[in-house]
Amino acid sequence: MELLSHAAGIKLRHVPYAGPGPALTAILGGHVTRSPRAGGGPAAHQGGQAPCARRVGDKRVAALPEVPTFKELGYPDAEFYIWAGVFAPRGTPEPVLAKLRTRCARPSPTAT
Repeated sequence: MELLSHAAGIKLRHVPYAGPGPALTAILGGHVTRSPRAGGGPAAHQGGQAPCARRVGDKRVAALPEVPTFKELGYPDAEFYIWAGVFAPRGTPEPVLAKLRTRCARPSPTAT
């Protein structure tokens, strides 16, 4: 949200929540109007109660093709990616490592 604030030249108020569930509840209750990620991903936004308004990546998500990216809306600097790693202790058996590699290589069902 800070990237968007900077890219759009607007001021946003930070309202901390204990996780995406309470943030989604606040949106549905009308206590806040936006959240960087509220709820359980695309499925939580289907049905129109808490529509997903924008996407921060460079591509639209296959599960929500109608949701534009910030780049498409004229904010090319409001884009970020999350990197995650999976680590195992030294001496982990190769079959276990192979299974981890296979499982981690699968694309997300919501990614394009």
